[in-house]
Amino acid sequence: MIVVIKEIESWYLAGLDNKVCRQLKINNFADTDNVTKEKFNALIPKKFTSRIDFMSEILKKFSIEIAKQKNNSFQYFVEKYDC
Repeated sequence: MIVVIKEIESWYLAGLDNKVCRQLKINNFADTDNVTKEKFNALIPKKFTSRIDFMSEILKKFSIEIAKQKNNSFQYFVEKYDC
């Protein structure tokens, strides 16, 4: 099986727990498998000056273990490549 993810934004959101979502003032997703670029972009709070700024902030608080629970392709990738 080859992992091809056209919309990597779902992986970003997968790594956020309830507390971080509240801090960022965004919705928490139990499952991010179907998050599109458009859904991701619509979630970006106005306090962030750019999409990259928002994504960088997410990475500061990202949890691999939580992401594995919320996104099937992320879990597959991490386990397949022993990350």
